[in-house]
Amino acid sequence: MSSCNNNNRSSGGGLSLLTLVGAGLAGFCSYTLGNAPGWIAIHTLFNWLYIIYLCAGCGGGLPMGLF
Repeated sequence: MSSCNNNNRSSGGGLSLLTLVGAGLAGFCSYTLGNAPGWIAIHTLFNWLYIIYLCAGCGGGLPMGLF
């Protein structure tokens, strides 16, 4: 009997494309709305939560011309 381990599944490590897009969008929106560099870093860290916050109309809403 051969004990061959064919475990080819990904471990899920690293950043997903969805996370990178959310971080970029959050950073761009925060920069466009004129926030300080510290706030831009925080908004980029919390990416999709910040985008949802902006879409809800809080924090000035999304920047004009974004969509």
